[in-house]
Amino acid sequence: MNSIEGSLQDEIRDLMEELRKADQLYLPSPFWEEMANRHVLEIEKYGFENFKRTVNLKYFNWGLWGYIAQHSVPLLYHSSTSGDISPINAELVVSHRDQFSHSKLYNKIYAVFSAMLLQKVKKIDTDGLLDRIVEPPLGNPLLIKLGTQIFSQDLCNSVHEYYRSTSGFSDGGVPSKLPVLEIGAGYGRLAYIFLSANPGTRYWIVDIPPAINLSQRYLKEIFPELRIFNFRLFKHFSEVKALVEESDIAFFSANQISLLPSQSIDLSICISNLHEMTLDQIQHYLNEIDRLTKGYFYTKQWMKSITKSNGFTIRRDEYPFKDTWSTIFNKRHDIQSWFFEALFKCA
Repeated sequence: MNSIEGSLQDEIRDLMEELRKADQLYLPSPFWEEMANRHVLEIEKYGFENFKRTVNLKYFNWGLWGYIAQHSVPLLYHSSTSGDISPINAELVVSHRDQFSHSKLYNKIYAVFSAMLLQKVKKIDTDGLLDRIVEPPLGNPLLIKLGTQIFSQDLCNSVHEYYRSTSGFSDGGVPSKLPVLEIGAGYGRLAYIFLSANPGTRYWIVDIPPAINLSQRYLKEIFPELRIFNFRLFKHFSEVKALVEESDIAFFSANQISLLPSQSIDLSICISNLHEMTLDQIQHYLNEIDRLTKGYFYTKQWMKSITKSNGFTIRRDEYPFKDTWSTIFNKRHDIQSWFFEALFKCA
């Protein structure tokens, strides 16, 4: 293990210890306590340089079975009705066989489904983001080639989420005056799209370890020119206000969300994470989103989630969204068919 990996692991353990001192609301749920421990072990074993092949498989990145179960009906329907058969020519970019390799059949089916996903998302890609934003090689992503274009599943999903989450803004994109807030950002894939598509966007991330440690390191390496507010301890926002406001990206631990100023956010985002919390935590984070957001809130969650380790099941119509929010849309997702997506105007 090199010194960089050792430093990352130390950061993860230090932040986890800090959360254990916080209010119970901010402790990782039983589900995420188990998941976080597993992810730390995977980082220790395979390193940061391979995280897109390990921990990322739990950050809304689907393996072949997930593609077939989640995507087959909407993607096959789109391909058949569009008459576009080019996805059959897609191939996985394989430079060498390694510990993450699959069979040739697996690779081919995965590549074809990814290409169908690409073609589906291109239908709403009015700014041509998929043609001008590339998947960073950092983290050893699973890349697909279709013609001359090389892309990834994460890139497609993130571009789709970017358009759907910003669709409430009449001029497209997000005003740069106030930041975007993402709660549970994984390794920062969606932040990468926002910051690439709209230079000048400010992006705040609230998360738990090891995800916050991964996203902090990843985005710092991808955007070395941007000003970064690294996670640090503070008791009052006034202590760090000037530093945060002059930063392009800022990182906060879960318990620091209550310290952020009210009505300070243009757009709040939660993707595939609320169902992984306890019921009290879901209510608390939605309350915080309501307090913080003067613009819009976008979320994408399971239609029905059974999280056994947390001891409950939650369905789409059981989320305690605020009666004061105006619903822009709330519907089954048109690509991940077991999910719903919703956009609300908060103020």
